[in-house]
Amino acid sequence: MKYNRFLAIRHILFELTIDAPGSKSITNRALMLAALANGETLLKGALFSDDSRHFLQCLKDLGFDVVVDEPAHTVRVTGLGGRIPKETAAINVGSAGTAARFLTAMLGCAKGVWHLDASEQMKKRPMAALLNTLTDLGCRIDCHEKEGYFPFYHLFRRYHRFRGHCRYRRQQSVLKCPSHGRCDDGS
Repeated sequence: MKYNRFLAIRHILFELTIDAPGSKSITNRALMLAALANGETLLKGALFSDDSRHFLQCLKDLGFDVVVDEPAHTVRVTGLGGRIPKETAAINVGSAGTAARFLTAMLGCAKGVWHLDASEQMKKRPMAALLNTLTDLGCRIDCHEKEGYFPFYHLFRRYHRFRGHCRYRRQQSVLKCPSHGRCDDGS
């Protein structure tokens, strides 16, 4: 990311350009938004970490057109307006928590059958709250090893209305995706 500032020191005006370090958190969120967008998105100042590389590979495995230029810190993603290019795919989120939550939620809003896997470290992190929310929405989740944890099959069935009140923490990832369901209270 570049920040341009004009500074006046002792009445001398000069321009300063600073390249701030990228953020894996912002990069991963921007990648998801780019995938959900309609058309081509160019991300500048992307940080390439193990987490963002897993996120990028997951997008490629789902069929998205992704062009990476690491030396230039850019990523070009062609989104399809909320549609996932492949209706069947296997992805591995590695140890990337953002990818685990956001991609699981994104796939819950699209038609298809996906196998999601993760690193041994991520397999220890609970996903039950998000998986239960997706089940309430009409997805079928089949966990292979331990209920509420990676790895699992994620099958879209049909959308349901949310029952009760929407709780921010439980449904945070789902609500960041294009939702086809609505809460009972209209929100």
